[in-house]
This record gives sequence, C-alpha cells and structure tokens, in this order.
Amino acid sequence: MSGETARGARDWVETLRRIAAVVVGVWTASWGTAIVHWLTGLEGIVLLPVAVAFAALGAAVGWQNARSLERWTSQERRDAIVGWSFVLALIGLVAVAAALGLGE
Repeated sequence: MSGETARGARDWVETLRRIAAVVVGVWTASWGTAIVHWLTGLEGIVLLPVAVAFAALGAAVGWQNARSLERWTSQERRDAIVGWSFVLALIGLVAVAAALGLGE
C-alpha cells in the first residue's frame, strides 16, 4: 500500500469532492436544457428527453473528472475545510438576517 489508503477506505473529504464533481457536471450540462428551451420554446414532457440527455452527458463528464482527481495534501484539505466553513457561516448569517427581516 506504500502509505496510501485502500480504495474503499477513502476519507470523507475525498468522497465529497468526487460527489461534487459529478453533481457540478450534471448541473452545468443542465444549462443546455435551458438553452434549448429558450431557443425552441419546448416545454414539459417534450423537453424531458433533452433534459435526460444533457443530465447523462453531465454525469459522464463529471464522473470522468471525479476519477481523475488527485488526492489532496493535508494543507490543501485543511484550507478547503476552513474555506468552506467560512462560506457556510456567511450563508447562515445571510439566512438569519433574512429571517429576522434585517434587510428591510
């Protein structure tokens, strides 16, 4: 194993990165569905095959990207956790401010 963890014993941050890569791939490709809708005016069940095709394409690209991700060093991992903690704290503060009506 030479210092590396087994494939099944990946830590949660690496797993989360791979899941995020696939989700972002699907979300990004879904914009193709919106563009088709805006250009053609298709709606509802007629647009469903286009949405499924774009989602499958995005999932495939995201999956390929997720498989090619390198493991983070401990410093990169720490920076990501601290950075996302700040982002989530800011989102929480905005949500609290909106709930209390502080923006009015």
